[in-house]
Amino acid sequence: MLENEIIPLYFEKNSAGYSPKWIQYIKGSIGDIAPHFTMKRMIDDYIDRFYSKEAARSSRLSADNFAIAKNIAAWKEHIAAAWEGIRVLDVRHSGELAAGVTGEPFRVEVTVDTNGIGRDLGLEMVVYRQQDGQESLARTDEFSVAKVDGNIVTYELKTKIHDAGVFRYGFRLYPKNAELPHRQDFAFTRWI
Repeated sequence: MLENEIIPLYFEKNSAGYSPKWIQYIKGSIGDIAPHFTMKRMIDDYIDRFYSKEAARSSRLSADNFAIAKNIAAWKEHIAAAWEGIRVLDVRHSGELAAGVTGEPFRVEVTVDTNGIGRDLGLEMVVYRQQDGQESLARTDEFSVAKVDGNIVTYELKTKIHDAGVFRYGFRLYPKNAELPHRQDFAFTRWI
């Protein structure tokens, strides 16, 4: 298309030094594309993707004399007070994670003294790779809660290595609350 249509159209210049067909082609392209990049479309996108959701969240948080907001604040205080007391008691895994084979399943089990945080503590495996001197996130896999005995929670992950290559991995604990809009809203993390 480029070689047979676009380039010849561009170089088909008249005596004034420009190509009327090229100008018509460009005007047609702008006419087709421009409606997709208007200020109204941009504002509509912001309203749909951000402002409406935040307005609804604000209404929920302020309802009943800010009951949900107060619960979130109390929860954050509880997590912050208990965070340093979290202890990893045991990490077990089947097979050799460092030399895993693509497609082969492996299982990881981590036992944690949550120091009163309980099920509000999440655990995930972070898998990343290094290529050309750059590290990039390959994926994250969330552990499920396998057992709870008071403050002692055992997490379990059953997964497979999906891609070939050299990967690195780590495990991180983080506080979980369905009322948080995203995890960065309360950025506590503990790598294990």
